[in-house]
Amino acid sequence: MENRPRKSEVRRFAERMGLFLSPFILLWSVETFILPVNFFTFRVWEALLVKRYLPDLTLPPDDTLNPVALTGPFYPNMHIITDEVGGLAQGTPEAVKKRVEWWTDRYGYRKRDTSARPEVVIVGDSFTAGMCLTQSDTLAVVLQGLLNREVYPLATANINNFLRIRRFRESPPKVVVLAVAEGNFSFIFRAIEPVKTESVKWWSPLESLLGWINGHKHNRVFQSFLVFVNRATHPNMYEYVMARLWKAKPDPMIRRGAMIYRAVPRDIDGPIGENPERTIWNIIGYRNVLRTRGIRLIVMPIPSKESVHYREALEGKKPLFLDRLNRGLRERGIEVVDLWNPFMKAHETLGMPLYFPDDTHWNPPAVRIAANLLSQAIRKGGY
Repeated sequence: MENRPRKSEVRRFAERMGLFLSPFILLWSVETFILPVNFFTFRVWEALLVKRYLPDLTLPPDDTLNPVALTGPFYPNMHIITDEVGGLAQGTPEAVKKRVEWWTDRYGYRKRDTSARPEVVIVGDSFTAGMCLTQSDTLAVVLQGLLNREVYPLATANINNFLRIRRFRESPPKVVVLAVAEGNFSFIFRAIEPVKTESVKWWSPLESLLGWINGHKHNRVFQSFLVFVNRATHPNMYEYVMARLWKAKPDPMIRRGAMIYRAVPRDIDGPIGENPERTIWNIIGYRNVLRTRGIRLIVMPIPSKESVHYREALEGKKPLFLDRLNRGLRERGIEVVDLWNPFMKAHETLGMPLYFPDDTHWNPPAVRIAANLLSQAIRKGGY
């Protein structure tokens, strides 16, 4: 007789909990199953970015045996057309709407899916991936049009991602381009990791299952399931609501007319934490590794918005980092595409805007300048 009241209490508690949680479950279901993936984000970038379970910037290689790992930085096999704004003026009158189109391939990189083998791979950061740019204005697409050769944007990624990806080991490209914004070299250049050729021995049935999963890693149905799991466990609605309930203190900005700059801590030698000599020796090390695979390396450091607009953003102190880096690379026999001087000429002499006013990233005219110079450098090597 005593168990009945206890059971009824448990039932009432469960009913109350269910009633309390039902609005949250309903909202979660609406976002996961009904709303478009970019409904709660101000840019496609945040909408398609794979949410990692561990706070580690290193992406898994394409041949990972992790059954729940999406192997690229973005959700695979996606196509979105929408309006978005830059990251420096979100929610303010200065925000500038941009119509953008995004495609991602089966590997989760920003490229229309194709089975063609790339002859040029660009390893880079958000500049290479094309944050705030529509697909046709991204560096890889513009360069592919100039070369009439297949170009692949491995971004965002670091060099170790390229070295470990099976498809690039089995069919290496002719040219690898490092297109990296100043300030991001510490991410692109990490310690060289050996490629593991022997798999970990598991219990035989489990090993067979993992092998099957690895073989179907880029199957559309299986990838759709992985995207669903990632979205379901990392709802964007939560971040959206939290950002409005507890507004974080915004990064300090500098406004000069229509242009907005991030007030980043740096000195005249360049971004804090970046060292030209260390960067040069890292590049030499990777150049030597790529040579053993018969791959040509070209380095293209990308000037930051604040460096090009140093008169407005850096109190008139002209930065020296890129000039020293480019000169040091050339002296050591590294192929370099110099964007610093052409960008400064376009900005100061021609008055050409090279960056979005409400974001830190480059705009289509800057991408075209870079792609033209890069295509010339690639052809000079007998390509």
